[in-house]
Amino acid sequence: MGIFRVLVSPLGITTITIIRRIVSNYEAFQKWNEKKGESKKRYYDSKTRVHGD
Repeated sequence: MGIFRVLVSPLGITTITIIRRIVSNYEAFQKWNEKKGESKKRYYDSKTRVHGD
């Protein structure tokens, strides 16, 4: 039917390179998220609360 064609990409992107990028970005997000969580915890721990009557 002529539907399937193999295309040659000038970029060196393979399934492995995509997986590595995903893992790398996920790990970077994990670190950012942990840092943000620690920052939020410090903020809320340092807040003073006003108690009403």
